[in-house]
Amino acid sequence: MAGQDPTSTTTPLVSVIIPTFNRATWLGEAITSVLAQTYTPLELIVVDDGSQDHTPAVVKTFAKALTYIQQD
Repeated sequence: MAGQDPTSTTTPLVSVIIPTFNRATWLGEAITSVLAQTYTPLELIVVDDGSQDHTPAVVKTFAKALTYIQQD
């Protein structure tokens, strides 16, 4: 997978922010699409506005490739 390692010291040139709320069904596809981009360095941030579905579980499968911000 292409993408930026969040622990890397390289400053990303492109940041992609995916806002989400109860859209776990499509979130995995959106994340996969961003990570498939060939342009690097790339930063991916998912912002969850308090989802009550399985959004956190979907994000967890991509944990090393993105930053997850979750509102309680």
